[in-house]
Amino acid sequence: MKEITLDRLPKRHWGIVTDVKGSGARRGRLLDLGILPQTPICLVKTAPFGDPIQITLRGYTLTLRRSEARTIIVSPQMIPQKETVSKQKNHRAKI
Repeated sequence: MKEITLDRLPKRHWGIVTDVKGSGARRGRLLDLGILPQTPICLVKTAPFGDPIQITLRGYTLTLRRSEARTIIVSPQMIPQKETVSKQKNHRAKI
């Protein structure tokens, strides 16, 4: 299947990370967050004006700028995984 950037992945669909482009601190930050080649990743939703986007990977949810998502190359999977995304819970600290 054709590789695309993460920001082009359809909502609630999974892809497999194939590469993280760029260099320097931005690329290092993405790698430190666990966005590594061969990692399954899902675009959960986008903000009303398209930026930022919410993704899920490795059992946690993360928000990225669309410009950061454009540096992440994924191989889309054919079947949407709605159940997996909808069952995840948001864990927030109570103050």
